[in-house]
Amino acid sequence: MTAFVLAMALFIAIHLGVSGTRLRGAAVASLGENVYRGLFSVASALCLAGVIWFFDPDNAANPVWWDASAGRRWLAVLILLPAWVLLVGALSQSNPTAVGQEAGLARGAEAATGVLRVTRHPFLIAVLLWAFAHLLNKGDLVSGLLFGGFGLVAAWGTLAIDAKALAAKGDAYRRFMAATSVVPFLAIVQGRNRLVLGEIGWWRLALGLVLWAALLQFHGAVFGVPAVLL
Repeated sequence: MTAFVLAMALFIAIHLGVSGTRLRGAAVASLGENVYRGLFSVASALCLAGVIWFFDPDNAANPVWWDASAGRRWLAVLILLPAWVLLVGALSQSNPTAVGQEAGLARGAEAATGVLRVTRHPFLIAVLLWAFAHLLNKGDLVSGLLFGGFGLVAAWGTLAIDAKALAAKGDAYRRFMAATSVVPFLAIVQGRNRLVLGEIGWWRLALGLVLWAALLQFHGAVFGVPAVLL
């Protein structure tokens, strides 16, 4: 379990301690943006590989505080439905907060279309929902570190990306922020944006639903634990 904790700690540390901090700025100034991104990606991938390889919730040394109930598992399943839709949207739509797509900020508030009307960080919010859904049901230390760690990195990422973009793009990003929100649907509720399902695309909603249903069906076969208790 020590190796898993170390890998998870390193993964969290390089995101919270480097990305979005002054250390990142110093590293970029010294190495250049592309070299920094390459090294950061390699370090993240190595840490993530270690986390996956050493993840062992069935270890006898892993304390368990609660077991999953049918009610909590069904709640997690419902939470994961919007997470899948956000993930599909995040991976299939241009987003000026994503690496390499910052040029879209020149459009300001007009860049807030599709799934970005719901949240300007759809990928990170999807990860947060995924982490929270699993924390509801995994009452052991190792799982808590895994899902809690990913949730922490995702939450920090929303702040770090906003801070970095504000420093780099200034007023253009402020206009984008004014038309969007981190919390899903908050900008819409506050009247700063509106929901346009046609922009999100019915195929994205359908694909998110299909992926959610597939995971519900095959979760037990793939991960060894059924998604719900029937």
